[in-house]
Amino acid sequence: MAGPTYIKFYPLEWFVATRKLKPLEYYAYHRILLEMWMEGIPKLSEAEIIDTLSLTEEEWKSVRSAITKYFKLIGQNLIWYHDRVDGDLAESFDGIAKKSKAGQASALARRAKKRAEERKLNAGKKPSITDGYSGNSTPVETPVSTGEPTTRQENTELDNSKQDNTSSASREGVLLHANWLPSKHIIRRLSTELRIPAPFPLNHIEGFRDHWIEKGEKRPTDYWNGLFFEWVKRKWEIENGSEQDPA
Repeated sequence: MAGPTYIKFYPLEWFVATRKLKPLEYYAYHRILLEMWMEGIPKLSEAEIIDTLSLTEEEWKSVRSAITKYFKLIGQNLIWYHDRVDGDLAESFDGIAKKSKAGQASALARRAKKRAEERKLNAGKKPSITDGYSGNSTPVETPVSTGEPTTRQENTELDNSKQDNTSSASREGVLLHANWLPSKHIIRRLSTELRIPAPFPLNHIEGFRDHWIEKGEKRPTDYWNGLFFEWVKRKWEIENGSEQDPA
């Protein structure tokens, strides 16, 4: 799960805590905290940290002892845990959830209002046998039912039964839920393929969710990540002056 789109920063506390760190030590500590925040987790394994920092073995040894005091090391696998990040993440995710619920409620209210207006407009309209057709209507003969199913009816019912068993949910897709977040793979693709810095897509998650929740359209579960990729790509192009906003 990707982390929130913003991070709390306390300049005075940060300065006091890090003022004695050497440049490489400062970089390592700062980079680890940002990686935890971006991933949305308050802990990383030592192997993940080494891979993230891209330091040589000698460089890592030189900074490790200086920054371990900021973390709690857990277990034999040396999991690095940061309690301040844990608390701030929990608070931020709670705030995001509340905002998403409010946005979803607002979208549902707008849709309900629109449906009420449409019903009001159609209230005085009399139904016609020609509604939905163009040109002259043609009378259709309706066979009289004998109460016994015909061969065609039996075949139709059998076909319908088979279709019901092919999982209509996977065929029709699902609505985007209020707590949806893009996969880490999509965030990395945006960074590696399009050179879009990670904070940019994270800043557009809420707008993407509100847009599609309001539209109320269904998509296959895996489709939402691809749709978000294109959404962020267009937003990036718009902000860099290469395209006009279609939304």
